[in-house]
Amino acid sequence: AGFDDDYYYGGEGGEFEPVIASHSSKKPWEVEFKVYDPNELRAKQEAIISRMEPVLATSKDATTLLLRAYLWKDEPLVEDYLTDPEGTLTKSGISIDQTSSCIMSGDPDFVCEICFSDGKDEEYFAAPCGHRYCTTCYHTYLVGKVQEGASWRITCPTHKCKMLVGEEGARLLLKDDEENLLRYNSNLTRSFVNDRDSFVWCPAPNCVYAIECHVARSALYTTVPSVECKCGNRFCFGCQIADHMPAPCYMAEKWLQKCRDDSETSSWMKVNTKECTKCKSTIEKN
Repeated sequence: AGFDDDYYYGGEGGEFEPVIASHSSKKPWEVEFKVYDPNELRAKQEAIISRMEPVLATSKDATTLLLRAYLWKDEPLVEDYLTDPEGTLTKSGISIDQTSSCIMSGDPDFVCEICFSDGKDEEYFAAPCGHRYCTTCYHTYLVGKVQEGASWRITCPTHKCKMLVGEEGARLLLKDDEENLLRYNSNLTRSFVNDRDSFVWCPAPNCVYAIECHVARSALYTTVPSVECKCGNRFCFGCQIADHMPAPCYMAEKWLQKCRDDSETSSWMKVNTKECTKCKSTIEKN
């Protein structure tokens, strides 16, 4: 009969008992990590929002904005919100009454303060902060911000208003603009990764994957958190340069700086020096 690799048999007096072997396939320098594609990143965001929405007892849009404002750190968010809900909402750019964004018409007194179109037939966007602009102007403003790379930090266009437009309002304005809606959603996903210490984008050209790895910054002096993306690129999670095992990040960065300095020195010498025709030593050009 064969033996299981995870067991060995032994004992005295002819008695044999299975004993679990105390070994691990994980190396001491290896770290745990997970690779996400864009769809998985969106699903992770939705899971966090769904978990926090009943805790905060706020609308989905307000919960999402609060989580983003606190860089997805739920513990300080809950502590601040339970201590001072109105102050936390205001500081995060969220209207206290948390009314929904909507597109309306039929107000004979409406005047868009950007293009000055008016009348009851004019369609306008009403934000939770109470400011109203025609949908054409608001859409143009929003698209400009989205194309600049903005996502959740887009504020009301009214001067000195610090209230955020919110994802609900942005998607309402972009519902018939598929190209910019996709760009907006992409910006939100990129913000989710960029705002979190435990996530980085794979640095490989045109790669869409992100990696999650929970390694403390203080551990980077002794640990090289090497991770491998689904695209095949292997790199250091701590500094996002190519895998430099076994040298820690600070040592690898010093070496790269030395290489850059040596390259600059070599370039200067090529331009400003020449070889002596007699002794073959390097001398400065006259």
